[in-house]
Amino acid sequence: FDDVESSAIKASTAIASSMGLANSTAQKALGTFGDLALGYGQTDKAALEFAETLTKATLDLISYKNLTGSYDEIFSSIASGIAGNVENFRKYGVVITQAEVKTRLQQKGLDKLTGSSLQFAQMQERMAIFIEKTANAQGDMIKTMESTENVTRRLSEATKQWKENFGE
Repeated sequence: FDDVESSAIKASTAIASSMGLANSTAQKALGTFGDLALGYGQTDKAALEFAETLTKATLDLISYKNLTGSYDEIFSSIASGIAGNVENFRKYGVVITQAEVKTRLQQKGLDKLTGSSLQFAQMQERMAIFIEKTANAQGDMIKTMESTENVTRRLSEATKQWKENFGE
C-alpha cells in the first residue's frame, strides 16, 4: 500500500484497537487481502478498501462461529476462497458457487470483461456474496467483545503485542 501508507497504518491501528488484535495481526490481515486486489491491478486505495472490508467481515465470522485456529490460517483460507477456491468457504458454513458469481456478473453487465478485470470482478462478487451470506455474523466481534472466547483471543493478542513491543 505504498501510495496510501498513512491510511493503511491508520486502518490497521483502528482495526487492532477496536477488535482487540495485535498490530501485526491487523497488518497481516490487511496485507493478505490487499495483496489479492493488488495482484489484479487494483490501485493501492481500492486494495486497502477491499482489505478493510474483508478483514472486518472475517473477524466477525471468527467471533460469531467461535472459530479456532490462528488468525493467519483463517485469513489465508478466506483469501483463497475469495480468489476462487470456493471450497474453502464451506468449512465456515458458506456456500458460494461459480454459477452464482457468473449470474451476478451477467446481471451487472460485467460478464464480458476479460483478463484481470474479469478476475477482479469475480473476486468482488465472491466478497459481496460472502458478506451477504455471513450477514448474521457482521458486527459480532464488537457486540460479543466480553464473551469468554473473545476475551481469550484478546488476551492472546495482547500478549503477542507485548512481545512485539519488547522484543521477545
